[in-house]
Amino acid sequence: MSIEYRFALPPAIRRQYYEAGHWRADDFWRSIAQIADAQAGVAFIDGERELTFAQLRNAAQRLGRAFINAGLQPGDAVAVHGRHCLESTITIAACAYAGLVPALLPHMFATEQIRAILDVSGARLLVTLGEDVETERALRARGDSLIATIVADHSRVDDAGCTKWSGFLASAATSDVPPRSRGADELALLIFSSGTTGEPKGVMHSTNTLRFSVETYARYQSITADDINLVVTAFGFVGR
Repeated sequence: MSIEYRFALPPAIRRQYYEAGHWRADDFWRSIAQIADAQAGVAFIDGERELTFAQLRNAAQRLGRAFINAGLQPGDAVAVHGRHCLESTITIAACAYAGLVPALLPHMFATEQIRAILDVSGARLLVTLGEDVETERALRARGDSLIATIVADHSRVDDAGCTKWSGFLASAATSDVPPRSRGADELALLIFSSGTTGEPKGVMHSTNTLRFSVETYARYQSITADDINLVVTAFGFVGR
């Protein structure tokens, strides 16, 4: 199931954003590939592990091809559950390669919250990368719409319906499926509130609204390619 993305901005304002250069026609994957070509340094640090921009692009390309080979269609949602880690970063970028929409689920969400998000997003694949107790909550939320479930390599959860993350990544080792481009104004990301006052509420981002938010924040904070930024907010959570 593909979710329809509707703009709240009037067409005249959208044209102004394009004319001013705030919005561009290239999609999210194109932006990732351009950054990887321009930056040779480290992109992410996760404990003792590091990932360069080129390694991010290459791993995301392989995982994106595995998504396509699994039968996912452009616009399908992929639920990404867990914590900030290299694997979650690669998964989000892989969705851009395959023309998919990542729906982010924080690690602390209960089974009921996860189930509500899986239902409303129509997610076709679940990637759960947290600790075992968090993974078990996510697995209990699964419904009939999912075609596959991917768990972290460190997971000790015993479930025959799950595939380890590195194994799924390796399944596209010899694939040469090209990236699937999506328009910069199509849905590119879903994030959710906890639903404290009801069902979890989703926020939709296109490539342009997401990219504009990131670039504006970087300019406001005077962030450069030489800076190292600590991420302290919970993964995928609206409200902090």
